[in-house]
Amino acid sequence: MVRRKLSQHEWLERRLKQLINLSTKILAVDRAEYGEPKYGFWSLKKEIALMYCIWPFLQIAKEHFDFNYYLDLFAGSGMMKVDENMFFVGSPMVALGGTPPNVKFDGYLCFENQRSRANALDRRLMIVSDELKTGPCRVFSQDCNQQLPLILKSIDDSQPDKVCFLAFVDPEGLEIDWSTVETLLKSSRGDMILTFSTSGILRNIGEAKDHDALGETFTRFFGSEDWRNLEVNGDSLVQFYKSRLANVDGKARTTYNIPVKDESNHRLYDIVFATGSAGMGNVISDLNERLDRIRTRDFRSLCSALVGESTQLNDFLQG
Repeated sequence: MVRRKLSQHEWLERRLKQLINLSTKILAVDRAEYGEPKYGFWSLKKEIALMYCIWPFLQIAKEHFDFNYYLDLFAGSGMMKVDENMFFVGSPMVALGGTPPNVKFDGYLCFENQRSRANALDRRLMIVSDELKTGPCRVFSQDCNQQLPLILKSIDDSQPDKVCFLAFVDPEGLEIDWSTVETLLKSSRGDMILTFSTSGILRNIGEAKDHDALGETFTRFFGSEDWRNLEVNGDSLVQFYKSRLANVDGKARTTYNIPVKDESNHRLYDIVFATGSAGMGNVISDLNERLDRIRTRDFRSLCSALVGESTQLNDFLQG
């Protein structure tokens, strides 16, 4: 029997319902805020991208590896503010909630260097992991650039060919050093989803060329001085970073990117993928097609409807 392909509306509604259900469970017992910025509804695209990738990643990885880990390098408090009065679960909760019951990660390793957020994340992970009977989860209250190499060494030193990871890297700006990405991609087999701050880089690249401190930050992020010679446009910057990801220490990966825009059609960031699996490449291509057709106002309208602020569910995804 051939399964009917979900319509765009059904596809988005199903995934938003999962996010809302998880958010409701946490907010019922913990509504505190920990200084997170308001991310906006467009940020839900990266949450849905992560959710969409987890099931196929685990199905593919279990055939080739004995141990599979989820890594979240900028995990936050476990909740994400998208509007003044609306919160959604953050990426660690999406990873737990998106894990299928028949095959799971061997561990969820989360890094958050702000202690109050890390403590909140620890509590919230316990709520969700107990509810979903998954885990184990561990939160490291340290800078991932310093701590991740040590964690990776402890995980895969003895059997590196049997360990695989799915890493979600979502810095607010340029906080992830290239050396950390390089260590991650050369130490084990696995895939990475990274938020590339396209608009932020474009906004600051001119100043970075004239000021040593900011220029050093750019160089740590890109891993070379070559960023100084790039054309100053979003496509050139993203393509350069993808070219760096495509081959690290002899490990080839295919790279993809999905631009994310705000309600005024301004490009905010790109979701960048690096995968060594042809199967995951097909998944990401399908995801790209889906997300490319979703506008930010579709998220806002459907979210409002699903949480009871509107009863109109048929005015989305037109055209």
